[in-house]
Amino acid sequence: MRIPFFFANLLFFFLLLPARSVSQNIDLIPVQKQKQLRQQTSEIVAARRAQLLTLKLDSTDIEFKLDTFGVETYFEKCHETLEKAGIILTDADMSGLTFDKAQAYDSLMNKYYKRLSALLKDDDKKALIQAQRAWLAFRDNEGKLRVAVEMNATGGGTMLQLNESGAYLGMVRTRAIELYEYYDQIVNHL
Repeated sequence: MRIPFFFANLLFFFLLLPARSVSQNIDLIPVQKQKQLRQQTSEIVAARRAQLLTLKLDSTDIEFKLDTFGVETYFEKCHETLEKAGIILTDADMSGLTFDKAQAYDSLMNKYYKRLSALLKDDDKKALIQAQRAWLAFRDNEGKLRVAVEMNATGGGTMLQLNESGAYLGMVRTRAIELYEYYDQIVNHL
């Protein structure tokens, strides 16, 4: 059973975007301001939805575009808010925000993994499970390798955590897109 398009987008804002603080490690934006940013993001996404509907795209493509647009927009608004407030971000602050954005993409990755899994049967579902487990192991080992190389090359420092969070975000964002594309291939060819 498919969730109606409108409700799926509402779920996005309540489940995907951070609900309490911008980062689990730092509290740079007051909770009330974060609620305002989520509301503003919701309004911007609604306007974007109206634009996408005129392009005659299929509903799964629109939903994914809105999911990723919502994540990007929310974190852009967070950065704008911090900049306007004159808050100078440390490398640790920037790293925390980047990890939060990665968590939002991780939620998207899980959303489309579950949808893809629901469409697959028997051996195909097993292949997906094996592929995802292998990807998770790759992600974790790649992170360890990246830290080891940077520690040997630079001796560490504050940029190490920032580089690590950026690489992690890139891997999770890419995997979310890959899983969506697999899902979309099946949905649009049934």
